[in-house]
Amino acid sequence: MNPQKDPAMRKIAVFRLLTLPLIGLLILQSGCSSASPATPENIAPTAGPTLPTTSGDSVIADGVVEPALWTTLSFATAGVVAEVLVAEGDAVEAGQLLVRLDDTDAQLAVQQAEAALAAAEARLAKLQAGARPEEIAVQEAQVEAAQAGLSQAVARRAQIHGGGSEADIRAAEAEIASAAAEEWAARDLYNREGWRMGDAATTRLRAAEAALAAAEARLEQVGASGDARSSEAQASVWAAAAQQRVAEAQLALLSAPPTTEDLAAAEAEVQSAAAELALAQAALSRYELRAPFAGTLTRVVIKPGNHVFPEAQFGVLATITELQVRTTDLTELSVGQLAVGHPVELRFDAWPDVIVSGRIVSIGLEAEMRQGDVTYPVVVAFEEPPPPGLRWGMTAVVGVRLP
Repeated sequence: MNPQKDPAMRKIAVFRLLTLPLIGLLILQSGCSSASPATPENIAPTAGPTLPTTSGDSVIADGVVEPALWTTLSFATAGVVAEVLVAEGDAVEAGQLLVRLDDTDAQLAVQQAEAALAAAEARLAKLQAGARPEEIAVQEAQVEAAQAGLSQAVARRAQIHGGGSEADIRAAEAEIASAAAEEWAARDLYNREGWRMGDAATTRLRAAEAALAAAEARLEQVGASGDARSSEAQASVWAAAAQQRVAEAQLALLSAPPTTEDLAAAEAEVQSAAAELALAQAALSRYELRAPFAGTLTRVVIKPGNHVFPEAQFGVLATITELQVRTTDLTELSVGQLAVGHPVELRFDAWPDVIVSGRIVSIGLEAEMRQGDVTYPVVVAFEEPPPPGLRWGMTAVVGVRLP
């Protein structure tokens, strides 16, 4: 039987290696002893060579060489492979781009989300800053123009009809102006606080509208001349008064600070747009596959043009320059005698005469069933450089001399 291929023979070799110092010590002690020389009568019979996994002063187990860190690389989304930037055997850095899927649609989605966020931020900034002085000046000029238009309309109406005295007409006009101001104030209050005040705001607005209508009716009665020209002149006065109210309301709205509700709505719009952008960017990032850590690509199975689906494998990344040995058959009968930090002697099938020192760095917390046995994986790190050419997957025999 080839001792390099049979696990039992490998264990026998390591067992003998581990027990040779003990045997030599016993021989030395017997040679120096003053007891009687050994004779056939006082030599105890011994059984043939057997190899328990655990001897009186050592533990032996099979192991396999593996990288200290490795992972299977897979895609997070479906798509068509646009570009493969690495090849099998390449060393890569953490975060390095390995492969990219066609991301045209995802790029457009990010651009749209960026534009929406910029627009929302601009609206919020404009609301927070308020109207510019130039805008207020323009609106004030519109109010003055509306006031002048009303005065001209009133003057034309006075020239056309002869009914009513000038004093009555002025009084009626003043009543209209007062009623119009009250109607605007009531409407502004209703728009801003109606949701909170309820019927009180509605009642005030309706009363102000009625008062304005009555004032306009009284002015019509005072200045009525009964002919078409008088009616046209009166209509011009009403139109001019309405334009003045609109201009004044717009100026007041432009000059007022933003409400808490308006600011909250604008801020919520910005937050929503930012969240949409983050989602679009996250979706775009899934079209790229990057190295999670520095290592070597030991396998690459994807080519440009391939159609892939989520979880489809791209390859395997491993730290092949940082190898370790993991035991495969260390049972519950032996693992209790080991501890992290115990020194280890390692042999490999490829180099049967080479012994490499190591040290236990971890002991599995969860059992693994192996051919009906309860086993625990033990990881051994190298204390000295391993043989050149040692590769992932090679077999090893792990020998632990117990203290």
